[in-house]
Amino acid sequence: MEKDLIQFAMCGDSGKHSPYTAVRSLDTQRILLLINSTPSRADDISVHLDLSKEEVHRCLSALSKCGLIGESEGKISPSFPIFTLKDQALLEPIIKKLGRETAAVVQKRMNEVESLIDDLSLTERELRFSDLEYIIIGAVTLDYNGLRVLKEAVMSWEKDAGEGKLHILWP
Repeated sequence: MEKDLIQFAMCGDSGKHSPYTAVRSLDTQRILLLINSTPSRADDISVHLDLSKEEVHRCLSALSKCGLIGESEGKISPSFPIFTLKDQALLEPIIKKLGRETAAVVQKRMNEVESLIDDLSLTERELRFSDLEYIIIGAVTLDYNGLRVLKEAVMSWEKDAGEGKLHILWP
């Protein structure tokens, strides 16, 4: 059984050119890890990873269709952040702290979320979802609205994530 070399997180559409599909093969994952450390030409990737030129082209084509790679001066590199294991170790303490703080705020507000569920139009239509609280908090609040709120209230980034997508790679 193949074991993934990377974990892939994406905000946004996973439609026709899904990054999840593009990074499914181990060859593609190996290519991403290589070009993250050393932007490379397709021929060099083929030699370095002992892959056929056709396989490298297939992988690069899939990555390109998703907007996951770019080319500058003939060298291919990722067009999104790839956090190495060293990066992850560096970030882990603050990510855990932010996670605990976020969880504490969510826990304080959960009663408010639960009290509004009966008034939602989907509930009035008798649609039931066992994980509706999770969907409201996780997907709607933290994912869809969280980045917008951070941008408006806390951070001042202007970079477009590319058609509303944010790609982050955790090897």
